Amino acid sequence: MSREPATRGRALARWFSDLEPALWRDIAESGAVPEALAARAREEWRALALYACVRGLVAGGGFSRETADAVDALNETAGHDWPAEARAQLAARFAEYGGIGQALQHTGAEQVDARLAAAAAAHVLDTRPTALAEVFEAMHASLTEAAAEVVRAPHPPLRLLHAAGERLDRAGIEWGLGGSGLLFALGLGDHVGDWDLQTDASPEDCERACVDLPNERWDHNGCHADHKLVLWGGEAEIVIRFAFATPRGVVRLPLVPSGRWHDVPLASPEAWAAAYALLAELEGPISRADKSERLLEHLRRHGADRATLDRLQTQPLPPAFAAKLAALPRR
Repeated sequence: MSREPATRGRALARWFSDLEPALWRDIAESGAVPEALAARAREEWRALALYACVRGLVAGGGFSRETADAVDALNETAGHDWPAEARAQLAARFAEYGGIGQALQHTGAEQVDARLAAAAAAHVLDTRPTALAEVFEAMHASLTEAAAEVVRAPHPPLRLLHAAGERLDRAGIEWGLGGSGLLFALGLGDHVGDWDLQTDASPEDCERACVDLPNERWDHNGCHADHKLVLWGGEAEIVIRFAFATPRGVVRLPLVPSGRWHDVPLASPEAWAAAYALLAELEGPISRADKSERLLEHLRRHGADRATLDRLQTQPLPPAFAAKLAALPRR
């Protein structure tokens, strides 16, 4: 899957919130909704539209515990400001829609869109809601397909990365793309979880630079001895004064820009190889050790930056990883 489940669900909720009002305007202007029933139709459409996002999550990521977690985050984010009555109605509709899908999954999967739309329309109009059901069906099917494409996307929107980077640039803050974005840019990964922008600036300077963006600051936590400014609920984050608390002492990983991708400066593969090795040691899972090895193999092929290696080797790194750094060809 292309993103951490909760991040994926929250991102899809924001996408839904941006798109749904325009789709409702199209429905309202279609002539299929009696003016006296517009408020009820809007409620039923909103539930049907959000269920399209649920189906998109399943289509894009399959049935799994991760998908269930993403659905929970989607519902929590999209409905966080809905009144209790509306949330209760949404739960009832989802139960109804889930029953329709289960009943047709083996014998009539191609009928699901039409049956869901008919059920939603029947909650608006008591007698022969044919025209409204047809409009609901077309909109729901299109939204389901679009949501699945969003889920399958290999990375969050580049505009978010550029928006965060532009704020730092305007403030004169040097930064570089790290994390899974760095792996993706180097051809070492096929997807991006979120955009990690690494900087050695102060947390306060970063907050001032991004004051107009949705953000939340996280300070030292567990093995993380740095600060993070989380943007858009997790689609991007600024990693500030990158560091880890380890049994050997605090390891500080410097920002050393190493190249560019899509006009975005890249952070140091040497430092991020160390970061993933430390995360695998301190938190797991083993996939982080694999990311560290991919970056090390890249450095074996292309050579490592001599000055960056010298700085890293002053840090209390795991001895086995320090030995791997020492064995890298230098440029």
